[in-house]
Amino acid sequence: MMKKHFLYLLSITLLSAAMISCAKSTQGKMANEWQVVSSEENSTSVNSDGSKTIASRTTNETSYSSSVTNTNPQGESSTANHSGGVNAFDWLIEKDGSWTRTEEYTEMDSGKKLTYRTVYSGSWSFVGKNKGDDFKKNERVLFNVLAKRYNFTQTEQGATTMSYSSNETYLAGERVLIFTVKESKQKELQLESESGSTVLYDGENQGTNSGKSSFTLKEK
Repeated sequence: MMKKHFLYLLSITLLSAAMISCAKSTQGKMANEWQVVSSEENSTSVNSDGSKTIASRTTNETSYSSSVTNTNPQGESSTANHSGGVNAFDWLIEKDGSWTRTEEYTEMDSGKKLTYRTVYSGSWSFVGKNKGDDFKKNERVLFNVLAKRYNFTQTEQGATTMSYSSNETYLAGERVLIFTVKESKQKELQLESESGSTVLYDGENQGTNSGKSSFTLKEK
């Protein structure tokens, strides 16, 4: 099940973020049924022992490619590259403050078809302008992740030979996506994020995590 875990990493990377400003939107422009036509996601995790994981993924309307490089404390590295098809990458944003994002990818491995499907859902709202910050009204949008459904299926010669699924729920504010609206048109939306965090245990630095992502959405 190694191949499904690298997809987890890229999805989880962006669950807390600090943003860089640029554009303005309205609820009417945000609320729509969108298709993610391109995306780029990058993350880096560094542990206090010197080990490191660097992950990246890019998608377009039909395909994706990804790479994960793990480096151990001795400086030895190994890289796993993957590529496949994009069956669905849709982002439904509702006027009532709810949202759903569906991602489904497939790849072939020694005659086996591997399918990864993840559905996130929750609530969304614009981040209010704070005195002294550089953001204008409605430049930042917050997505609370309240539920995550994941399914992995392996098929061979049309028959399912392996499957795994999970369902997770979260409290409001426990898993959060925050994006800067870089471009907001009637039929196109561009979102960007940048994240960074430090892991502490008993007051000691155990590592750092950082990530960047960009998404281009077009009206379905």
